[in-house]
Amino acid sequence: MKNILIKWLFVSTAIILITSSASATTCTNLTKTLSKGSENGEVLKLQQFLFDAGYLTAKPNGYFGNGTIDAVKKFQKSNKILISGSVGQATKGKIKEISCSIISEKNKEPSSVSVNKTKESNLPITQLTSSMSSNVKFIEIGKDHSEIEWFKIVNGKLVYEAYDMINGGMGSKTTIVYDGKEIGKEYDSVSSPTVIDNKLAYIAVKNRKKFIVYDGVEIGKDYGSVSSIVGINNKLSYIATKKEGSSESNFYAIYDGSDLNGGKYDYVSGLREVNKKPLFIGEKSIVAKSEAGEKAIVYDGLSIGKGHVDFSFITAVNNKIAYIAEKNGKKFIVYDGKEIGKEYDSVNALTEVNGKVSYIAEKNGKKFIVYDGKEIGKEYNGTINYPPIMVDGKLIYEVSNNGHTFIVSDGKEICKEYDKCSIAGKIKEKLVYIGNKNNKSYLVRDGIEYDLGGKYDMLFNFTEIDGKVSFIAIQNKKSFIVMEK
Repeated sequence: MKNILIKWLFVSTAIILITSSASATTCTNLTKTLSKGSENGEVLKLQQFLFDAGYLTAKPNGYFGNGTIDAVKKFQKSNKILISGSVGQATKGKIKEISCSIISEKNKEPSSVSVNKTKESNLPITQLTSSMSSNVKFIEIGKDHSEIEWFKIVNGKLVYEAYDMINGGMGSKTTIVYDGKEIGKEYDSVSSPTVIDNKLAYIAVKNRKKFIVYDGVEIGKDYGSVSSIVGINNKLSYIATKKEGSSESNFYAIYDGSDLNGGKYDYVSGLREVNKKPLFIGEKSIVAKSEAGEKAIVYDGLSIGKGHVDFSFITAVNNKIAYIAEKNGKKFIVYDGKEIGKEYDSVNALTEVNGKVSYIAEKNGKKFIVYDGKEIGKEYNGTINYPPIMVDGKLIYEVSNNGHTFIVSDGKEICKEYDKCSIAGKIKEKLVYIGNKNNKSYLVRDGIEYDLGGKYDMLFNFTEIDGKVSFIAIQNKKSFIVMEK
């Protein structure tokens, strides 16, 4: 995830075509930063692209594990991007460049629209007005940095993570900016900021020691290393490791200062909050056979799902645990201890929608939504790959067909005036999506198009702040924050 856009600034802008015999059939526009442990529809998009391109051999499952890391590294190496195994701006941009160019070439629809290059302001904050709505104004923040991937509001003040080139472009530096000021300068490096109980937490390194700084206090320095900071019931939680003598490192799942693992599992991953309680995946290794051992979901101190080979898309629906399990090569849903969805060839993208179980099912080569036990979207001559959302009581989802994507809202097709649409989310129960036409992205909120001058190449990481839209934009291979004023 870190710093890869910096390397991209020096890479040729020529399109590097996929060398695999398999070619992408969908324009892939990722909107989130992805790394190990990520689990969402964006991971599915990434995996499908890597699978089609021949970098990923396993079938996409929506979980960013070791196989996806290896595939991403292969893709980055092939395209001369800094090899990190995570997906930041540079990798997202190259995936879009390759996949969308292939679609454009296949459909023989090259853009005839010339793009007017707008000179960037040297100021860190600039202001612009949407050309479609004169009373909506936006500000651009962080354009003095090379790359920005994450931002939040803490105590009414903006905090974000930025990356910049150092040593003449041979290296890079991570910076955390809070209320316009750089913090953590006393450390060798800082990374992975997050907000817990309205307090800032991040990982710091000093003298090769990695620990957490939470609300200005250093935590976890008695461990060898820390990772995966998360807030659970507004309490600091993280995964820690410590090596004892010459043995393998021990894994700890720390919640509110206490270890949840207690030495029961050799490997801990996927620490998260479910129903305001801690959940993680524990694994016991079979060292002699050098292969994965027994896995279990550990939720509120109880072990769930023993006997299943793997787990993904763990969530809660009406306070009951739901997840996708695999056994004997077959994937299915386990909800409240009961197996469902076994009548389908495969299941994916399990999520909770309006208190109901929702997932993507595939049967006889056709993908569709199963929502509250009902099959939805089978009537369309296209493919549904990603979970639906509920907006103002309406079920909304994307349908892809021959490189074009449209949105279905309450059974009605919308945004077909664009070449492609991607759901960004909702603000005040109003749909927000990205419409793409003539190789440019536009923000559409409640049916109103904000083209922002048509100046941005990509829009992603949409966030609602005080009922207003904020996002990260890429322009001329630099990323920065755009906030509705």
